[in-house]
Amino acid sequence: MRTSQSSSRFRRIPAALAVGATAAVMLAATATPALAVGPVAIDDSTGFTGGGDVINVTSSAQFGTGTNGVTFSSGATCPATYTTSGTNLVAASVVHTDASNLVVTVPATVVAPVAYKVCVYLGTTVASSALVNSPNTAPVYTVSPAAPVLSTTGGITGGGNSITATLTNFLTVPTAPAAVFSVAACPTTYGTPTSNLAATVTKTSVTVGTLTVPAGVVMPNTYNVCIYTGNTAAATLIADSSADYTPTPPTAVLSPTSGLTGGGNSITVTSTSNYLNGVSSPGVAFSVATCPSTFTASPANLVGTATRLSDTVASVVVPAGVVSASPGPAYNVCVYNGSDDGVSTLVGTSAAAYTATVPTVALSTNVGVTATSTPITVSSTNNFLNGVSAAAATLSAPACTSTYSIAAPGTYAATTTKIANNKAVVTVPTSVVSASPGPAYNVCIYSSNSGPLIASSGNVKYSVGSAITIGVVSPAGGPALGGNKISIAGTGLPTTPGSISATIGGYPLVVTPVSATEFTAIVPAHEASGPLPIKVVTPSGTFYSSGTYTYSNGVVIAPNTTSNTAAPIYVDVQGVGFAGINFTTTTGTTSTDTNGHVYLVSGAYDPTDTAGKKATPPIAECTNVLVINDTELICTVDAGDSLSTAGAAVTTPVPDGTYTMTVVSDGRMDVQTGGANADVTFTKTVVSSGSTFTVADY
Repeated sequence: MRTSQSSSRFRRIPAALAVGATAAVMLAATATPALAVGPVAIDDSTGFTGGGDVINVTSSAQFGTGTNGVTFSSGATCPATYTTSGTNLVAASVVHTDASNLVVTVPATVVAPVAYKVCVYLGTTVASSALVNSPNTAPVYTVSPAAPVLSTTGGITGGGNSITATLTNFLTVPTAPAAVFSVAACPTTYGTPTSNLAATVTKTSVTVGTLTVPAGVVMPNTYNVCIYTGNTAAATLIADSSADYTPTPPTAVLSPTSGLTGGGNSITVTSTSNYLNGVSSPGVAFSVATCPSTFTASPANLVGTATRLSDTVASVVVPAGVVSASPGPAYNVCVYNGSDDGVSTLVGTSAAAYTATVPTVALSTNVGVTATSTPITVSSTNNFLNGVSAAAATLSAPACTSTYSIAAPGTYAATTTKIANNKAVVTVPTSVVSASPGPAYNVCIYSSNSGPLIASSGNVKYSVGSAITIGVVSPAGGPALGGNKISIAGTGLPTTPGSISATIGGYPLVVTPVSATEFTAIVPAHEASGPLPIKVVTPSGTFYSSGTYTYSNGVVIAPNTTSNTAAPIYVDVQGVGFAGINFTTTTGTTSTDTNGHVYLVSGAYDPTDTAGKKATPPIAECTNVLVINDTELICTVDAGDSLSTAGAAVTTPVPDGTYTMTVVSDGRMDVQTGGANADVTFTKTVVSSGSTFTVADY
C-alpha cells in the first residue's frame, strides 16, 4: 500500500504533444476510418482514492489521430460506445501523444477499494464514439484507500484530543465521512465498529479532515486510522493511516518530588487528565528507566502502594528500594490500571523524576585523637534506622559511596550499635590516622555491610590529630577591660592558622599559633572573675589548661587629676559590666541608695557598717553618670564639693591628695563584698595603680 502520492507519477507533457493535441482537434471534424479493436496496456495499475494519478495508456497504433475519450468503469465490461453515465467515470484529462500512446489523468471520483477497467474510445461523442480496446480484456486500474498524513501521530491514552488527516483530494465523497480506530487491519467497509473506537470526521476541505480521538484508544496499542465514505455499514474504506497512531500515558505532577532514601513517605501523583477514570485499585512502580507499558512486580522493593483519591489524583507510598546514590538516581513514577504482573497497562507517568535524599546526622563530637578508639553518637530528627537491624558505618575521606564499601583508600570500617530508630553509636577505630593538615572524614551509615547508604554527616567532617597537653598561662591575670596578650604553653600543638580555637569563661580569645609548644592569645573583656582555665579546641579534641587566668576589677580613667578650686571636669572611665548597673541617682545627694555610683575613695572602699558609718567611705562622688556602652561611661568630678562620712553632700572642698576611683552597683552601707554573706548583686571595681585620681593645685 502506498503511503503518499508520488509526484514522480505526474508526467510533464511536452510542448510537441500540445501541438499534437491541437492537430487532433482540427482532425476531429474529419471522419476517420474505424480502427481495429485490440489490446491496450497501462504503465501503472494502482492508485489512491481521490485520483490525480497520471498513467500512460499504450496500444498498437489503435488511437488514431484525433481526440480520444477515456473512462474508468466499475462495470463488468467496457461499454461499446463512449458514455459518461452510471459506473463510467470520465478521465480528468487525456493527451493524445500519437496513435500508440495517451497520457491520462485519473479522475478525482475514483474510490477504494474498486478495480476500474480503463476504456479508450475513438472520440468523445456520447453513444457514438467507438471503443478502441477489447471490452473484455481492458486493463484494470485498482484504487486503494488513501494513506493520509496524521498530525499528530500520538496523544494521551483515553483520547479526547484532536488530530488531522491530510492528503490531496481524498475526501471527495459527498456525504459526511466517518472514522474508526482499529488495532487490526482496516475493514473494507464501515460495518459495526466498537462505539468507543468510532469517530466523526469534520471536512475542512477535500484534502483535510479533523478527527476527535475516541475514549477507547488506550495504551499499549498502536492504531490504524480508518476513514470511510460514511457511517453506514456498507460505507467503503477511503483512507488508511497504516498503524500511525500511538496513545501515550498522560504526565503527572509529583508532590513532593523527593524524599528520604529508603522510602516510607507518601507523595501525590496528579494529572490534568482523568488518568484514573475507571481504575479502582491502581498499581505503581518506580523505575530508573522509561516506564514499562505493563505493570512489573519485580523487583518488589520498587513497587509502591497506590490509593486512588480521584480520577486525577493518587496517593503513593514510596517503596523501600528507592534509595539515593552519588550521583543520585532519578526515578520515574509509573501508574497502572491495576497490579497484575505483565498485564495491567500504563495509564500515567511522572512529569518530573523522583529523587531520594540521604538524611544528615549530627555528631556528638567531630574531633578525636590519632590511634584512639573513640565512640561518637550519630543522631537525626529522621528515623533513618527504621527497619534496620544490622547497620554498618564507615569513616571515609572520599565521598560516601551509594552502597557499603571500604575498598577506597582512606576508608575505614567502624563498629555501629543501634540505640533507637534515629540514633546510633559509631566507634571510630584506632586505625583512623591524621596527616598535616589532617584529613576530614565523612561519617557514612548503611543499612548493612552490603546495603545502601541511609545517612551521612553531610557537611560536617570528623577529624583526628595527635594528643596534646595545655599547660600554664602567662601572665596569670589582667584587668577586666582585657585587650592584653597572654601566652599558653603546651605540647603537640598544631601550628596551622585556624587549627586552634580557645575561650575563657565562655568568651573567645584571638589565637595565634606559635609553635608545637606555645600559642598566644588576646584576652577579651570580661567581668571580674577567676581563676579561670583556658578551654582549647584542636582537631585532636577539647582540652583545658592546667594553669588559670584571673580578671581583676580594674578601671582606666582620663583625665586623672583636678584642683579643688577648678571648675568641674568630665572623666572618661573604661572597664567592664557598666551596662548592667543602674546609675539614675548620681546627683551627689543620694550617694548611699541602692543604685550604682562612681566614688572617689581614700584607699580601698569598704562599706562595712562601723558605728553607723562605712568603714572606708567615699570622699566624693563623680556625678551625672552617662553609660556609653558596657565598657565605657563618663561622669563629672567637682572637687569643690565632697561627701560627709554619712554620705551626705557638703560644700567642703575635697582635700588635696591621691584617691582611687571605684565603681559600685549598690551604694548602701554594709553591703557585703565577700565571704559567706556576700551580696551576689554587688559589684565593686577597684582601680589599678595606673588609675589613681589626684586632687591638687598645679
